[in-house]
Amino acid sequence: MTLGALTACTGGVDRLTGVLASTPTTAPSAPTSPGAPTPSPAGRPAIVVESPFPGDELRSPITVRGTANVFEANVSVRILDADGQVLAAINTTASCGSGCRGTFSTPLAFFTPVRQPGTIEVFEESAEDGSPIHVVSIPITLVPGA
Repeated sequence: MTLGALTACTGGVDRLTGVLASTPTTAPSAPTSPGAPTPSPAGRPAIVVESPFPGDELRSPITVRGTANVFEANVSVRILDADGQVLAAINTTASCGSGCRGTFSTPLAFFTPVRQPGTIEVFEESAEDGSPIHVVSIPITLVPGA
């Protein structure tokens, strides 16, 4: 499966947008780069994040949206700072799961005292041992609130 990307020009600034698909990870605290998706049984990625986009500058609160086909529709979202520390985390439920693709959208508040690189991770917790699987990592910039 190939992931497409669209390049749009807005206000003279090129912005790469696209769909990020899940990638496997063995170190949940280390961000992974988007790459070849891990297909679900239907051949599609288990988790697709539709927003925010890589490179976005984000102030709290944010909303993370996408689709997922995961066990019992459970989706986990967390925000990591530049050092990999968890600034915020939440569990949410997609509109469908375990064999069907559902949508999810969840707000998430965080605090950062300084502008810094960060990562949003969206994943499924393994039913076997609770470890993150189907991890989608989105590199972003965290911006202090006004």
